[in-house]
Amino acid sequence: MRSKKPLSLILFYLPTIAFLFVSISLAQSQNPSPANTAKKQELTLADMLHLPGKIVAEGTNTEPVGGFKLISYRIEEVTLPKVMEFENYQRRKLKADKYHRIIVTGGPFRIGNESHYIWIDDTVIGWGSESTDVRSLTAIVFDPSVLREGATIYVSWGYTKSFMCQALPEKLKFKDAGRDNK
Repeated sequence: MRSKKPLSLILFYLPTIAFLFVSISLAQSQNPSPANTAKKQELTLADMLHLPGKIVAEGTNTEPVGGFKLISYRIEEVTLPKVMEFENYQRRKLKADKYHRIIVTGGPFRIGNESHYIWIDDTVIGWGSESTDVRSLTAIVFDPSVLREGATIYVSWGYTKSFMCQALPEKLKFKDAGRDNK
């Protein structure tokens, strides 16, 4: 008579092994390190939102202002492992070895049929991706020429500044005042 023990062990350990395999695979796929993204040869929006960056500008306001309860901003410069091709918000293709990420804090930002958009002066940067706690919005900046010292950062609800639009309480100020934005 054969023992059912090996079969019961397999049935017991198989889900555990499968869970570990899936967890490891997910952890590797969600690791937005430059080495990991270089293997994939392309960046997803999730990668671009989470790759490590260097802070080049940061506001200092701490008090919420206005209907969106905007507080401040941070701009990070992300250097890529190689030159890559991107499509910007206006669907124009460009090649770059770095990009900027603008993070606006405040909220909580509402989630609904429309999206929040981040603007610098009169240029729409793109829709603001809400953080999991809905306390910040992040957009990718492909054109560094819009990042001008003294520019005004706005957040709108919907793709227009004429309805539900608010300026941050402070102007764009770079850490390195002599920075060349080109």
